[in-house]
Amino acid sequence: MSKRRALIVVALLVGIVVALFLWKRGGTTGGSGASGQGSGKSGSGVVVEKRHAKDPLTGVPRWLGQSKVNGRRIAGIVVSEDGKPLAGVVVRLASQFSTAGLATLAPKTTDGSGHFDFGAQPAASYTVAAESPKLTAAVARVDLRDPLTKSEQLTLMLHACSASLHGTIYDTAGGAIGGAVVSRLAQGVMPTGVAITADNDGNYELCVPAGGAGVSVAADGYAAIMDRVDIYGRTRRDYQLMPGSAMSGRVVRAGDKAPIEGAIVELRPEDMRDGIMPQLAASDADGKFHFDAVAPGRHLASAKAERLASANPVEVVAEVGAPGSEIVIEVNPAFTVSGSVVEQGAKKPVPGINVALVPRARARWESQTLSNAQTQLDGTFVIDNVLPGKYRAGAGRDDESPTIDVEVSTSDVTGVVFEQGQRGSIAGRVLYDGKPVDGALVRAGFEATGVTEPDGTFVLRGLDDGTHEMYAESHLVGAFSKGPNVTLATAENKTGVEINLDLSGSIAGVVVDQNDAPVAGASLRFTLLHGRDFGAATTATDGTFMARSLSGGGDYLYEVRQRDGSAIVFPPVVGKRFPPIAVKDGATHITGVRIKVKVEKLAIAGKVTDMAGKPVADAVVQAIPREGRWFKLPTATSDQSGAFALKDLPAGNYSVRARTARGEASMENVAAGRMDLALQLLDPGVIDVAVMCFTGAVEVSAFRMEERFSRYNAKLVGTTYQLRSLPVGRYQVTASDGTDRKGATVQVRAGGVETVTLTVGEVGVVEGTVVDDKKQPVVGMTCMVQQQGGDDYGYGGRPEAKTDASGRFRVERAPAGGGIVGCYNEQGANAWKQIQVVAGQVTKVELVSEKNARNDDNSGRSGLTLEDQLDDVLVQAVLPNSPAAKAGIVVGDVIHSVEGMVMARGQSWSALHEIERRGDTVKVVVERNDKQITVTITYTAGGSAASPPP
Repeated sequence: MSKRRALIVVALLVGIVVALFLWKRGGTTGGSGASGQGSGKSGSGVVVEKRHAKDPLTGVPRWLGQSKVNGRRIAGIVVSEDGKPLAGVVVRLASQFSTAGLATLAPKTTDGSGHFDFGAQPAASYTVAAESPKLTAAVARVDLRDPLTKSEQLTLMLHACSASLHGTIYDTAGGAIGGAVVSRLAQGVMPTGVAITADNDGNYELCVPAGGAGVSVAADGYAAIMDRVDIYGRTRRDYQLMPGSAMSGRVVRAGDKAPIEGAIVELRPEDMRDGIMPQLAASDADGKFHFDAVAPGRHLASAKAERLASANPVEVVAEVGAPGSEIVIEVNPAFTVSGSVVEQGAKKPVPGINVALVPRARARWESQTLSNAQTQLDGTFVIDNVLPGKYRAGAGRDDESPTIDVEVSTSDVTGVVFEQGQRGSIAGRVLYDGKPVDGALVRAGFEATGVTEPDGTFVLRGLDDGTHEMYAESHLVGAFSKGPNVTLATAENKTGVEINLDLSGSIAGVVVDQNDAPVAGASLRFTLLHGRDFGAATTATDGTFMARSLSGGGDYLYEVRQRDGSAIVFPPVVGKRFPPIAVKDGATHITGVRIKVKVEKLAIAGKVTDMAGKPVADAVVQAIPREGRWFKLPTATSDQSGAFALKDLPAGNYSVRARTARGEASMENVAAGRMDLALQLLDPGVIDVAVMCFTGAVEVSAFRMEERFSRYNAKLVGTTYQLRSLPVGRYQVTASDGTDRKGATVQVRAGGVETVTLTVGEVGVVEGTVVDDKKQPVVGMTCMVQQQGGDDYGYGGRPEAKTDASGRFRVERAPAGGGIVGCYNEQGANAWKQIQVVAGQVTKVELVSEKNARNDDNSGRSGLTLEDQLDDVLVQAVLPNSPAAKAGIVVGDVIHSVEGMVMARGQSWSALHEIERRGDTVKVVVERNDKQITVTITYTAGGSAASPPP
């Protein structure tokens, strides 16, 4: 149960973004030592680019480690919970290149003293996993690029199996899959080698850490899937696998089409939320690679080799039973970006800093595509495999870290120097009941995060001077701690800090359905009313649960979902919300709670056909309830007759969507219980894009307005950028060269071909200042300029700048004409104004930042303070005699809608924004005692606010 964790919505999305980023960190940087290039001939007589030279010491391709960083030894010891060495434990070492097949890392077995040793390995990222029967495997991430990593002194502790995942693996026809493999993943999708094989009946059980882990499920002939499970005991999860199709291809060099040997090829689903496991392969001497079982649907294939990388992913469409055409991935010359990170003033080198490159032409949410490296003891870094283009380079992880614009053209870039303010560190131990805690999460504010060693020790680096609120939690012991506060002087390295996990309140009980039958595998989430504390639990086979690690101090609201992250919520048998549970403090343990939920098992069934009326097999069909797009959705797969059935649905209306590689179909407001739904797939469409007046290399991409996290990349054919196989819908098409960008909205019709031209117009400069209501400068706000009526909103790369210490900013190359300049920060403050930008001239503006509507003490002109609690927006406070109080709104009301706009999870700020800025009167619908009441908030004359920015 993660304290301070974002809502599940954000956790799922961010969980996916962070997973991809960490996986790529394992091998996207390359090159250590000589290149070992040469030439030879394949069996067909074609000249082959030899890029598979192996390091004589490690036996793996030389380019797989960070340039100019020597390989290092990975070794350590495995111990039990009482600290005693364990002999005979299997230890596995995994990496991106071992998964791709470029290297074989044989497992080790601990000796009589519990030790293991993998010897020297290239400077890359690895997972080290120790496993023993009936114990929870210990998994550690080791980044040999970081010189501060103690890779030769690892300690892995095996714990009792307090949480486990069990169930049955089925195919889409409902038959059990014997021999399926369920594996643990680390840091999202990084392999660990820890796995269990299902028996002949498809049954399995895998120990996982309390709190959850990533898992993958695979079987011969079936597409592998992945899942993130948040569980706290023995929990059942059944999985269904779809048949996969074999796909092959070649990696060739752009230009002469020479085959590339030893390239790593990645094939990932176009939409990572589908839960399809990405795959890795390596190219052979003829440049050929092969994937055994690819899931039906759209995928993106990319490749990298020594100083070579694919500029854009190749779109791949897989269909079961249909042999896929050969995938050809062209790789282009790639270069290095090198430099150093030093302290300001003293120029002292700063080791162990992550330096990353973010393509400026890409969307902001796609920053997982960045290339990165770690600074060495002398402060130097080398980022490998960087394609030509414009980048923003950053050193560090927070907003105060320095950034530099970098452009790569036809050669390596050297001499990039970051000057960083002096930073300090905090080191200490985490204890529970006087004993050290292994694997506890430790955080210093939002600046640095770490995990404790088995002896409870931790070190957090890169901290600014000032006071830091320490935080630690452990799912293993079910406790956490707020504080202590630690004050650092400039560059101070403080040691001896002890954090005692003293908050361990709990709520225990049982979940039953309307017939008093236990509900197994359900997920419970608790949240402190008027506070910031969370708890979670999963129910066992008998319906029992225990939510631990609670701070107490008030009433806890809670919800019950079908499973962790599920879109299906089990409502109470009586009323719309469960009565709150009071927990006095962090030492209070509530027992005997009986939660009675309404479990309905309705179905939506029907058939999927194409536009000719023929049945479509292997279509993925999803039922999307209100807010369900952000959660794990009820899913089914159509059979050979096109028939499907979505089961175990509560009563209500759903959006039902069917997707295949050939198109999509959807229907709104489908009532659970309907059994004759007809979904007809619409043929995909095409967008052809022409670009004009851009000065640099252009990237063109699109996302569908209904599904913003699905990006489609255009392929340049002649002078036209082509977007193919697009599902029907409205698209935001954007072209960017890293400096200028232009966008347009395009409606794609079934089987239609749409054309659009994107032209860069004249530009000017916008200079301004941002002050607060007391005329004091506001520092660190991000300011952007958007053309009035422009279609390129919501996408990264707009001209922007940050306010300095005097509140000033300067935005270069702002589009000429009418527009909006807007500034914001992460605390929710914002300022904006309409402007007229004159081509070739400087437009000056002063902005006044609005008070932060997210602060608890800000009640605005309405007198309301709102808070997010589970799916609801609650009234936390009402000022006496305020417009809200006069309208009859009281503490505890749920804001249902504002002027017809329904409010949902996480929208308290949006709700207050609408209430405060609508005008002199605002109609608000609130829920009180499960009944809806319409009230009108009336403001005094002249009190209306201006229209908000888009």
